[in-house]
Amino acid sequence: MTDLTKKEKKSRFLPILIIGVFALFLVLPVIAKMIPKQNPNAGLEEKRALAEFPSLSEGDEFFTDLNTWFDDHIPFRLRLISAKKKITQKIEQVYRKKVHPFLSKLSTPDWYDSPEYSDRKTWDDPYLAPLEDNYAVYGRGDWLFYSGELCTPYFTGTNLLSEETEQDWLKKLGALQEYCEERGIRFLVAVAPNKEQVYPEYVPNYYIETADKRENRVERFLQENGISFRYLLNDLIEAKPLYECYMRQDTHWNNAGAYAAFHAIMGEFGIEVPKLQDVEVITTTMIGGDLSNFCGYSTRYPAYSIPYRKDVAILSDEKQTFSGNGAVEVIETASENPAHFVMVGDSFRDVILKFFIPEFSRVTSIHRDAIKEDAALQEIASLKKGDVLLLLAVERYDVGNPYAADCIIQGLK
Repeated sequence: MTDLTKKEKKSRFLPILIIGVFALFLVLPVIAKMIPKQNPNAGLEEKRALAEFPSLSEGDEFFTDLNTWFDDHIPFRLRLISAKKKITQKIEQVYRKKVHPFLSKLSTPDWYDSPEYSDRKTWDDPYLAPLEDNYAVYGRGDWLFYSGELCTPYFTGTNLLSEETEQDWLKKLGALQEYCEERGIRFLVAVAPNKEQVYPEYVPNYYIETADKRENRVERFLQENGISFRYLLNDLIEAKPLYECYMRQDTHWNNAGAYAAFHAIMGEFGIEVPKLQDVEVITTTMIGGDLSNFCGYSTRYPAYSIPYRKDVAILSDEKQTFSGNGAVEVIETASENPAHFVMVGDSFRDVILKFFIPEFSRVTSIHRDAIKEDAALQEIASLKKGDVLLLLAVERYDVGNPYAADCIIQGLK
């Protein structure tokens, strides 16, 4: 009889243990919330409110809502999410660096090595199939590229302008150039190349429709028709052996690339400045960028600082902001050059601006989103003989230059 009682106790122990552990697990969220360091909400930024504990009055929905609440308040939730993210990134990194290139080589398409395609390759390198994550394209050597805003068609040469559009751009840019010439204002339209145009060796292998791409044709057409236009691609390619000119995991150029463009633009205005190899460049490092924010993958890579002409004092710096990215910034300096410099452009103007500032006594930077604002038009209207007007757009926003030109002409009428 005694032996039977012991067996019964043993058989009951395991279910009781399981029930006890389950009950403890259920109350752990409440306990965890009372300990600040274990609060699953701490440091976790979410775009929604976490579920609240349900009321018994909800009837049949109570247990469904209780399950939702438990999911949101599970103990150590933040740490679990963080751990999952780190593990996922490690796995994805192995796949991108080891598995994906290997599979790409195995699946090389027939057209890639065909004689008909040999003259269309941008880089003689083993085939790497495109792999995209939220508009970020994984390239070789931890380089990321942007697939949004038609960047891929710009690279493959499939978005050439029609003759009608070319004539429209010529008309709008020509009207602004004529306005400047009548007043003795130096004028230039410039386009910063998309990153993949400068670094095709790191880009996955896309089928290139034509090597004579959109911006090459635009430059040739506008220059043949007398427009002061410069596609900065060759200037950036020339600077490549010295420094990386674009941030590996961002869509923008860095200080080295911006300075190379600055040197080329100043040459168009007849103003001599030191070449990139003749200025002080401090090598640093940075992590990630806008593209790494898109896909969640970041790594450390070279960055540069250029302390250009710190001898010229800034006397005043005033900035007005408008809707969207619209901004008008006016900077007065102690430069010996009395000329007024106005630059209209997109985000690519931000890094290059610092190099123009010490070269002119008044510098105005206008984001294209603010080009219709009175503050922007007044700055342009104040330009006189010897002053400078620059329209600068990154290649994927090249339509912004004729747009800005048309807005200026219409706004000044």
